[in-house]
Amino acid sequence: MTPFPVAASIAMESWDVLVLGDGPAALRAAISSAEAGATPLLVTGSSVGAASGRSPLSGFAASLNETTPSSHIQDTISEGGETTDEEAATRICSSAVGSLAELERWGLVLRRSSDGSPHLSQLPGHSVPRVAGCGDSTVREVTRILEEQTMKRNINRRSDILPVTLVMDNNQVRGIIALDVESGDLVSIQAKSVIVASQGYQGIWS
Repeated sequence: MTPFPVAASIAMESWDVLVLGDGPAALRAAISSAEAGATPLLVTGSSVGAASGRSPLSGFAASLNETTPSSHIQDTISEGGETTDEEAATRICSSAVGSLAELERWGLVLRRSSDGSPHLSQLPGHSVPRVAGCGDSTVREVTRILEEQTMKRNINRRSDILPVTLVMDNNQVRGIIALDVESGDLVSIQAKSVIVASQGYQGIWS
């Protein structure tokens, strides 16, 4: 998206948090915003020109059979090289077991080993087996579970608009300009915070 400077005369619909995307990351961001007491709007229409469909999800990397998440953290940092935010990697890897347990409490059914524990696969970038999932249906099942949670929290969503550009004011993101696909008009939505979760990491360079 190309940042667009906001004009003082533009009247905007206003929300606490604006989440762009329709995959697991966007749904979970909207849920977290609601749990924190904010009023989020989930915009599930894809950006103009963006690829359709959700990013693939092989499973969840979590240090279930490890004493600490230190190896998971190191694998993540090493695999990302100089692009890795070490603080973010540490935070995400350290909370992975809890996040997976939360999804199970919400109804996610993982593949199991013969002893009843989650089946763990070793994927590229991991030094030990630590990836749990639901087979080929992982992304579908996770999305379904998170969709249910957004509905339980009465999270508002718009699927009839396509984000066109971010709105900027004093070098801060203040909202979006979007295309109303029914009327063909441009609409503006203001927010205190904007979370872009419309694609996987590959979307950064699109």
